Amino acid sequence: MRILSATVKNYRIHQETTVDLTDSLNLIGGPNESGKSTLVEAIHRTLFLKSSTGGEMRSSMLSNQAPGHPHVEVRFEAKGKIWQISKTFSGTSGKAILQEEGGPTLHGPEAESRLAEILQVEEAGGGRGGANKAIGQWAHLWVWQGSGGEDPSEHATSQRDALLSRLKEEGGGAVMQSDLDSRVSASINERFSDFFTASGKVKAGSLLQQTQEDLSGAEEDLEEAAEVFSRLENARRNFSIAEKFITSQGLEIDKLAASLKETRERKDAVAKLSLKAASDQRAYDEAAAAHQQMETALADAIQLKKDVNALTEQLKPSTEKISAFEASLKESKNALRKAEVKLEAAENTLTESRDRRELIEAWVQTLSHRDALEELNRVQGEAKELQKSRKVIDEKLAKLPPVDQARFRNLQQLESSLSKADAVLKAMSTGIEVVETTSQVKVGGQILTKGETHVFDSETLVETGDGNILKVTPGGGTSLDETRNRTKELRTALQTELNTASVESITQAGEVVTQRQILQDQLRDLTAKLDVMSPRDIESQLESKTRDLAAAESEVSRRTAKVVKFDPPQTSVDAKALRDKCLIEYEPLETQQAEAKTDRNTAAESTQHLEATLTTAKDETRLAENQLLEAQTKLQTKEAPLGSAEDRTTRLRTLSTAKEETSAALHTTQNNLDQLQPESLDADVNRFERALEKGKEEISNARQQRAVASSTLASDGNTDPAGALETAKGRALSAAERHQSIKRQADAIALLRDRFEAEQQKLSDKFSRPLADKVTEYLQQIFGPTAAAAVSFEEGVIGGWTMTRNGNTFDFSKLSGGTREQVAAAVRLAMAEILAPDHGGSLPVVFDDAFTNSDPNRIQSLQRMLDLAARHGLQIILLTCDPADYSALGAHAVSLGSQ
Repeated sequence: MRILSATVKNYRIHQETTVDLTDSLNLIGGPNESGKSTLVEAIHRTLFLKSSTGGEMRSSMLSNQAPGHPHVEVRFEAKGKIWQISKTFSGTSGKAILQEEGGPTLHGPEAESRLAEILQVEEAGGGRGGANKAIGQWAHLWVWQGSGGEDPSEHATSQRDALLSRLKEEGGGAVMQSDLDSRVSASINERFSDFFTASGKVKAGSLLQQTQEDLSGAEEDLEEAAEVFSRLENARRNFSIAEKFITSQGLEIDKLAASLKETRERKDAVAKLSLKAASDQRAYDEAAAAHQQMETALADAIQLKKDVNALTEQLKPSTEKISAFEASLKESKNALRKAEVKLEAAENTLTESRDRRELIEAWVQTLSHRDALEELNRVQGEAKELQKSRKVIDEKLAKLPPVDQARFRNLQQLESSLSKADAVLKAMSTGIEVVETTSQVKVGGQILTKGETHVFDSETLVETGDGNILKVTPGGGTSLDETRNRTKELRTALQTELNTASVESITQAGEVVTQRQILQDQLRDLTAKLDVMSPRDIESQLESKTRDLAAAESEVSRRTAKVVKFDPPQTSVDAKALRDKCLIEYEPLETQQAEAKTDRNTAAESTQHLEATLTTAKDETRLAENQLLEAQTKLQTKEAPLGSAEDRTTRLRTLSTAKEETSAALHTTQNNLDQLQPESLDADVNRFERALEKGKEEISNARQQRAVASSTLASDGNTDPAGALETAKGRALSAAERHQSIKRQADAIALLRDRFEAEQQKLSDKFSRPLADKVTEYLQQIFGPTAAAAVSFEEGVIGGWTMTRNGNTFDFSKLSGGTREQVAAAVRLAMAEILAPDHGGSLPVVFDDAFTNSDPNRIQSLQRMLDLAARHGLQIILLTCDPADYSALGAHAVSLGSQ
């Protein structure tokens, strides 16, 4: 649905105002009190309010400048057809006419019903209630002055059914909660409230609380009965245990005293054996050390002799290895020289190819800059022609008489008022006709004959031949003079206005307005083209490209000196083709150079390796010779003190015998000591002494426990504690089963409620996500890519709007005034876009001074959001006191009043 035009007559400030609107962006500008809000109010009431509306509602429409009933005509497109609704708001006699272009015309209630059907709204009833309902129609699309920052949740909820239907068709998956769902939800919540409070706690006075209390009482009784039973049972058991313990513990104490005496005797024997073991250990250590020293000296001599033999064998092949390494090194150096010659040749060839490629690249840049310079010169020429054309149009506009739309409307109003005054004057004039006469009749100094008529509009004398003189006054007095003076004033005012406008007639004034509009449209088109070309930018680009060309030509000259036999390309295409060819030839050369370099590096590494190997071999040979000399010296030093082989054998046998004898003596003493377990004797003495004390203490405690148990049995043994315990168990079991049954019911209801609410939340997420995504797309036009919107959908209520920006999330109510206006506008546009397919692909969205709290910088971003809405098919109607703030919107402009 799109509003195409509207004509408002006798409606408050508007005597007769007509506006034409485009199907995209429309900007209605004018100062305060110029009638902007009144205009869109008249359109809204014509679409949704019955023509028979009376009372205060109709009184608020009446004009204070001209008589007559308020009359509004709105032409709009809907359902693929053009319609016009005309309404005269005259109370019970109000008229409504709905015309379909090329179709039938409907009147009265039939027209009202058909209009509501086309707009897909419920037809408003009569009376104040119907009027109030009509005012609220399309509140999600009509942002009245002062309401731009209101929370849009109410408007979204009012369109819930339509939004759900559209989102379902678009694949959002949103499905309305059915009546059965609502009844089930209500039933579950009702059953839940029987057991729990809203916060989930057990409800006071509920059956669940009663069973809990019964169970707690029964458990307390059971606990008390069990305590009595346990106390008596424990007393009986403790008395018996104490009797047995006193008897047995007396026997244990006697045994502990005997064990303590035996342990103390073993401690004395251990002390004597410990002294002998220490003496035997010293003798063994001395014998073992002497034996070990002899064995170590013999082993060292044997190892030194092996080292001498090994070093002697190691030196034999050293000379042969060094000769072989020297021959290999010579061959490797020859291969390295050949690889270096090959690498030098490859690098020279690659350098020549690189110089040629860089020269060709310089020619590519030079020819590209020349082409760009030619194109800029061409565009500059076109811009100059456009500037000449704009100057011609400016001159034509300057020559036209100073007649604009406002002056032309003023001339029309003066002409209309003059026509009405002339009609009234003619109606009040008096005519006199001579029917029969026998003498001369003179009227106003003019002689009339039979059959002649004279009309006059001022006091006139009538004279007859018989001397009678009559004075006739038309209109009955001063009203005629006032009308005549009013007519004269209007004619003078009209002529003065025509003279001021430098035109001879209103027809000529209309022609001038048409010519002015045509020239202004042409001028706007030329200006737009010039803005795209941006002549100043072209001049700057010309200067920049000229400098770039000079630099590129200088580069060509510098690189030409490095290349022999080069034919310069003539066009940029030739240069690029030559560059591509050069690139193809260059790659194999790079490969050859890389391969030659690899061969050279391989030869160099081989030579270095052989040199290092040869040096290492020579160093190793010298080291081995030094090691052999050193080993021979050590061997002579080590063998001298050992004597002959026979002396060594005899001495080693004697030391071994002494070691074995002392070891046997130490082993015997240690075994005797281990049998006594000396490490445990001190602990055993302490343990036995501690056990004796503990046993005596326990006998004392047992005697006291026996006395207490005897007292308890004497005082509490008058009832049947086992019977009382069984009775309490029965009551507790019954209470537990009753409580468990009721609790299972309550838990089941709570689980069912949680599951149902979870499914409802999924439904909410499926609905709210696509709507939030639409709002996010609009918000990002203002706040950048980090902006995002979120909305909740709970129990059919759409709300809880939040905005996230740069990682921070804010509730709608916490936003600044300007930001609330912008977020609310984004929500309205998103809803309109979603609902538009049900209305032929478009809907009008009216913003009546809706961004009063937005600063100038944010207004610029707002225009991007409004333009996006128009590109998505919405019709935007923006009313503002400052049209200049929206100059970059590119909207169809309508001016009301003087600017």
